[in-house]
Amino acid sequence: LFDELAVRIQRAGASVLQLEQSADSFDGRLVCLLSALTALRRQGVQRMALIGWHSGAALAIAAGSASESVTGVAALAPDTSCADLVAEVAPRRLLLMHGSADNVVPSVASRLLYARALEAESDVPRALEQYAAVARYYAGAEAPLRYAQLLRASGSHDEARRVLKELLDNARVAPRYYRR
Repeated sequence: LFDELAVRIQRAGASVLQLEQSADSFDGRLVCLLSALTALRRQGVQRMALIGWHSGAALAIAAGSASESVTGVAALAPDTSCADLVAEVAPRRLLLMHGSADNVVPSVASRLLYARALEAESDVPRALEQYAAVARYYAGAEAPLRYAQLLRASGSHDEARRVLKELLDNARVAPRYYRR
């Protein structure tokens, strides 16, 4: 998939650098990627876009948040391990793509990242819309909790209380491991 994508990008006139997984840890892979970006800058490349898939998408988001030469990030089927860094990518371009048939990382993960990016850009109406959709079927408390917090911050206190009450009611009937 990525070899074909690289060829298409090159035919469109852009340079492509493909990195193979060279370290065992996420931090090790991030250091390798940031080193490659630094080397490209030394060669005169001023603007770069990153594309990653699954854990590579989280890596692209992390590197995009750390390097000012990155002008955009395409994250294909990202997990939420990079969720706190999504806000750091803004205002640069961020493309989140996720197939609904993904059986490794649920597509709702990308929707949550999208809601967080909208919130980071202060697009409260659209962030609320995304959080509302994600909160209905996200496995865990993060989406409804973030939704309730943003509702409260935007003055919708009654709706925020309703969302939190529903979250607590669901937690009471959830398995013991969920309540820990």
